Amino acid sequence: MPAATFFAIIFFLMIIMLGLDSTFAGLEGVITAMLDEFPQLLSRRREWFVLGLVCVCYLGALSTLTYVSLLSTLPSLGPNPPGIDPTPRGLCPTPTQPRSRS
Repeated sequence: MPAATFFAIIFFLMIIMLGLDSTFAGLEGVITAMLDEFPQLLSRRREWFVLGLVCVCYLGALSTLTYVSLLSTLPSLGPNPPGIDPTPRGLCPTPTQPRSRS
C-alpha cells in the first residue's frame, strides 16, 4: 500500500486522541458532579480541585504503567510486611494450602 507509514502514524495519533478525549470527558463528569454536590466548598477553589484530581489520576495511572507498588515503596518493612499478604488466599495455592478438589 502506498504511504503505509503515513497511514500508520495517522492511525496511532487517532487512537491517542480518542484516549485523551475519553479521559477528559470522564474527568469533566467527575468535576461537574463534585462541584454540583459541594458548590459552597469547591466553587471558589475549582482550579485547585481540578489540579488535585488530575494529580490523583496521574498517580493512579502511573502505578499501572510502572512496576512500582505500595510494597516496594516501603523498604523498611521488607518484601512481605506483617499483616499484608500479597496473594489473596484461595487464588494461588501454596505448599501449606492444598488445592481444593471440587
